[in-house]
Amino acid sequence: MMRPVEAVAWADAFDVDVKDLPAVLNHEVARVDGVRTELAKLVREFAGAPDDEVRQGMFRAYSSLGAAESRVMAVAADARRTP
Repeated sequence: MMRPVEAVAWADAFDVDVKDLPAVLNHEVARVDGVRTELAKLVREFAGAPDDEVRQGMFRAYSSLGAAESRVMAVAADARRTP
């Protein structure tokens, strides 16, 4: 469960009312997932690139976005459990 001070901070970050936070965060989870899907396509497209640094960079970006998505999902779940 999210502490009230955290809920207010998240609501302020998105410039929304605290009561709207769960819906807003659910929307953001979906947005991040969409970006991650697009990035996965890029990773596949660059898989055969002759530049190893480009391939590694794409993969690192995909991994980092996955970690961020996981955290946003956890925050959204916390917001839903908060009365």
